[in-house]
Amino acid sequence: MEVGFVKLKGLEKERRIPEHSDGILDFRPAKGRIILLLCAGLGAAVLLLCAGLIYELRFAKPLDARGYQVGAPEGLRYEVDYTVESGILTVRGWAVVEGQRLYVVNDRIALYNAGEGTYTELPSMMEPSDRAVEVLGEKPGSNYFTGVMSIVPISRLQGTLARYEICFVYENDYDNHYLVHTGVMLGDADG
Repeated sequence: MEVGFVKLKGLEKERRIPEHSDGILDFRPAKGRIILLLCAGLGAAVLLLCAGLIYELRFAKPLDARGYQVGAPEGLRYEVDYTVESGILTVRGWAVVEGQRLYVVNDRIALYNAGEGTYTELPSMMEPSDRAVEVLGEKPGSNYFTGVMSIVPISRLQGTLARYEICFVYENDYDNHYLVHTGVMLGDADG
């Protein structure tokens, strides 16, 4: 196989090109550009993920009650408490059904506006609850994540807080989905 020399326009060096290529160079993209494009794409994906998490963790949103049974399942035990300080509503509590495995529970907090008949789901996260374990007679230290906490600025809620009742959105892996009205009204918590 013979190797010929081809002088490329604008380049000072001669490149060796195998004769079978007919003088046409194979395309070889610059490695730096590919790495830069991959980094930009990855950065954009991370920003979108962060924006989604901020939305999920900071904003109250309407809850469609059609997929839930309103009321409490048999054997449900719960506790709920709230505080309002410096314009921030904090709701803490737990809800579990006696006899069910604790680690299959997914609780969230919602507010019910009886005047409008609407539910607003608050950004919620599960947390360990020693009190739920104690009430259910479970082994101490096996608190799982049976508690739920929600922190939301009251400016994100519509109207006065006095119109809202705290509810649990109770779900487990037995296909039970309930909206549990606690009877706890936010009352004069507006400040």
